[in-house]
Amino acid sequence: LDIDSAVTKRLASIEDFVADKQWDAVATLLRQTQAEKPDKLVAIAPGWYVSVARFCQCQAALLPTAGLAAYRRQMDATAKKWFDDAERSSVADPSRQRVAWLRIARQGFASSWADDAIARLAEQSFERADYATARTYWELLLPATGPLRSAAGIGLLRHPDSSSDAAQIRAQLVLCSLFEKNVERASQELA
Repeated sequence: LDIDSAVTKRLASIEDFVADKQWDAVATLLRQTQAEKPDKLVAIAPGWYVSVARFCQCQAALLPTAGLAAYRRQMDATAKKWFDDAERSSVADPSRQRVAWLRIARQGFASSWADDAIARLAEQSFERADYATARTYWELLLPATGPLRSAAGIGLLRHPDSSSDAAQIRAQLVLCSLFEKNVERASQELA
């Protein structure tokens, strides 16, 4: 496994800063760690690993209100620039838009702009008949239904405060199931 002990130490120092409520330091370290070593692995439980990028995204999304505000003070201007770049991209070049939206979702997941970018990725995937990918993106916008601080929950990524309507997203998930010809799943989702 591609584990980096320096990354593990840095992530431990982030936990110390969280405990001390030093939110600006937490936000800076999360962003730096994700940018520098996104593909390295980190243990979240014995025998269970996630990428550093995923771990940092989850940690940013789990920050309390003050921590999330500090993260967004650092990330939102950059995410807005990427979002504006995507919006300026020609509709004739949807791949360029997609790249910008993916960048926001991957590098600024807990930013104020990520939920809009993720919603657009879901819609674009659905229009391309890639229903599984559309489902994955829409599920990121649903509120969490259980504890996300557990080892099992750290792998479950949810946007911290999506402005999307949860009922609308659930309806879109039903549509995904119907288009995938999975009537049983669609019935369960509808119930």
